[in-house]
Amino acid sequence: YCWAERNGCRRLPQPNLFPLPAGLIIDRVQRRRRQAEGQGQGQGEEGGVTMPAFGFKPQFVELIERGVKTQTIRASRPRNGAYAYLYAGWRTKACRLICVKTIVSVKHVQIGRNGCGEPYVTIDSKDTVVHDDLEKFARADGFSSVPEFMSFFEPRGLPFRGYLIEWR
Repeated sequence: YCWAERNGCRRLPQPNLFPLPAGLIIDRVQRRRRQAEGQGQGQGEEGGVTMPAFGFKPQFVELIERGVKTQTIRASRPRNGAYAYLYAGWRTKACRLICVKTIVSVKHVQIGRNGCGEPYVTIDSKDTVVHDDLEKFARADGFSSVPEFMSFFEPRGLPFRGYLIEWR
């Protein structure tokens, strides 16, 4: 009880100034239920299927269009089999869709430097990529060399932990 109720005043019912349509409430409940079941991850949904969208810097656009770059490394995890929408000029007026691809593989990845300062990439906590294989890995991700690859990830903090996303 509040002070006013103890002194004989009664509370008036609060009017619902902003009623929500019943369908909107049901949609929110269903969305929360799908998220709790592990569905609905990603940056957008359509009919219960996740549709992650990835923005790319200008240096990668031509490589994606030619089919040379078939992977990306991100901090968030999409689902296998989802459609990936690849964009250039993300969050700008010049934003455009490069292409739509199907995600075929999502693996944990860690990028860092060992005690000697040599770069490494660990995939799924078991396969460590170093030396010549690291050069191939960097090229597959759209970089011309390992130093360029490492200089891209070093400002993000090493060791960088994320996901290797491959598409077809």
